[in-house]
Amino acid sequence: MLYQCLGISGAILFFYGLLTAALTNITDDWFVRSLWITGLFCMAVFVVKSLDRIWQKLVLIFVTANAIWILYALFHDVDTIYLALPLCALGIFFLFLNKFKYRNISVYIIFISIFGIILVLALGLKLTTDTSIVTSTTAMAGAIILNIAAFLASKNLLLEEKQEDEKFTKSIISYVYATIIFIVFAIINVLSQDFYHQWDITKNKLNTLTVQSSDLLAKLEDPLTIRLFLKEANQLRPQAKMITNLYKNASDSVVIEMIDPDVEKFQSEKFQAKDGDIVVSYHDQNYTTQTLTEEGITQAILKVTSQNSSHLCFMMGHGELDLEGPEEDIRSLSTLKKGLDNEGYTYETIQNNQILGSEHCSVLIVAGPQQTLPIQDAQAIGNFLQKGGRGIFLLDPVFTNPNLGEKNISLKLTGLEKVLFDWGVELGRNLLLQRTIEMFKGEQIVSQITGFQYGNHPIVDPLKGKQTLFDGVQSIHPRDDFEGTTYSLIESFGNGATWTKSNMKELLVDQNADPSEADILGPVPFAVATEKEGDAKTQIVVIGDADFISNELILSNEYNYDLFLNILGWLSGEQSKITIRPKLFQASAIELDEHQTKTIFYVAVILLPMIVLLFGINLWWIRRRRG
Repeated sequence: MLYQCLGISGAILFFYGLLTAALTNITDDWFVRSLWITGLFCMAVFVVKSLDRIWQKLVLIFVTANAIWILYALFHDVDTIYLALPLCALGIFFLFLNKFKYRNISVYIIFISIFGIILVLALGLKLTTDTSIVTSTTAMAGAIILNIAAFLASKNLLLEEKQEDEKFTKSIISYVYATIIFIVFAIINVLSQDFYHQWDITKNKLNTLTVQSSDLLAKLEDPLTIRLFLKEANQLRPQAKMITNLYKNASDSVVIEMIDPDVEKFQSEKFQAKDGDIVVSYHDQNYTTQTLTEEGITQAILKVTSQNSSHLCFMMGHGELDLEGPEEDIRSLSTLKKGLDNEGYTYETIQNNQILGSEHCSVLIVAGPQQTLPIQDAQAIGNFLQKGGRGIFLLDPVFTNPNLGEKNISLKLTGLEKVLFDWGVELGRNLLLQRTIEMFKGEQIVSQITGFQYGNHPIVDPLKGKQTLFDGVQSIHPRDDFEGTTYSLIESFGNGATWTKSNMKELLVDQNADPSEADILGPVPFAVATEKEGDAKTQIVVIGDADFISNELILSNEYNYDLFLNILGWLSGEQSKITIRPKLFQASAIELDEHQTKTIFYVAVILLPMIVLLFGINLWWIRRRRG
């Protein structure tokens, strides 16, 4: 009964160890490892005790033979342990065989061979700087050869059993089982050392490199070095190793160096780095960041590998969204501005009297003007495009009068209608509506439009299967007779889920949101790109909403951020910037340090339920056995 309770308790402990690792993504914590080791030990004792004597011997043989591989997996950070482990394992195994009087000469030959291999590999440690290759090879070779020795020992053990037992069939079955066990252990050893794979079950794939990071690494032609300047006592070392290993496993061109600035002062002085700095180097370019996230490291890689950067001009003076606005302003672009810095863009704001001199702008951006642009400003923009300029036009539907009591309610002209018509785009001058279901409210008609139906274009190809969000949208239509090329980037949902509303009086005064004969049923395009070859190639993107890049919507839906930066990547000709970027972690309302968070989690989620479960199941089992 004691061993049965021990086995049940071990299974529970091991299960909670796996659960803790799955929920926290922490595998090198003492608490997690203690649950695993204790659970495995208890289950092993139960299994061994439950077997007959010959199977107990077989289990001990193979556990001893694979101790090197298990210890290597647990203590792979300690280089000096790699050479000690094979010697210890060999010594224990040698004593074990002698105890059972296995005097076969082939066994001793194997021992001598293994010892020779260890000496050669030990010498190799002195001749190479990449100790990880030598030490992993040591563990691998030792584990495989010890399994061969374990197989031979099992064979001898089974042959002796055959001589004592007249039931030849049982011995043959045992022999087959021993062979199967050997093969399974050999496969586990090979796969665990030579192959790498992980499964990421988080919603936003936070533990997997994003498309942007993977694409950047795939294009590396020369070695890229990531130097982590972290003191030995720095608590960020495990996190840094976990994140940078994702890069190392994704590309053979990535080299990771963990440097203690107190020990290797020459390196820290050379790169002018201090504790917590991450220096990314490619060719003769170095960039230092302290952002220990995929976003920070990937943007650093982007900066050292980019050949050039585009200059962006944000037009101001007509009520546009403010690039320099405060973070608390929901119509500010301060969050987007940080993204532009990360992507390596330079930018400035220009007033209406500066448009004529905007030739130095790589991309002109008109983001949500609330007033009609004067004719001279529209002409200046037309001239800029005519000379091969690139432009982004984010045009909200703006009401002529906010006082809903007045009868004459319509949408303002933007002043850009003719310019955009010449470049293949017509503005819908309407409001796009969407039918949705809200909990406890039922069916609702809202002006928030979900972007999910994307066209075939490099800007939106990475976004397929992901949602973008827009608020207050007018339809945008490509011209069929345009001499250039037009692309419908995003359309609203069909099947009666969306429609346009052009009669603002009917919508706002009469409160009638139903579509009329003049309105268009979805799917309706509201983001269009066009390009035309002339003396120079002109490209523009027009979207019937500007709020999607504001602080409010970018922070609530980060794929809006990807959409805008993909547009910039296409217009500036930098294909590597058309991708899905690393997702940001949202801060919690309660600020706890790492130790406090772990303590609360271990006590509330793991320890208390585990103690109750252990006590309850063991009590039930004891009462059941006693009748």
